[in-house]
Amino acid sequence: MPRETPKPRTTKISLYSPGNEPAQLFQDGSWLEAECFAYPEGEHFSRRAYVNFGDQFRVVECGVPDTYFSIPARVRIKGARLKGFITVSDGKLVFHEEEKK
Repeated sequence: MPRETPKPRTTKISLYSPGNEPAQLFQDGSWLEAECFAYPEGEHFSRRAYVNFGDQFRVVECGVPDTYFSIPARVRIKGARLKGFITVSDGKLVFHEEEKK
């Protein structure tokens, strides 16, 4: 049985959100949840994105943007946790893995 395609969560009215903030949808079917999912702490990776990794889409945990161009992110692939960041390029979300030191 094929897996069900993940859907972005919708927000509820709260101290940190006026409610019903939509997820950002991109051309290739990827999406990014509203920033209010990362609050009140802001540091936690409680926000999600659905990113194309070339061969398949994966749900990525992400936080609050640390620059105008990128959002810190992490994903687990085959038991290994990859850290990096996501950006928007050509109308789609792209995951960039951090270089290993």
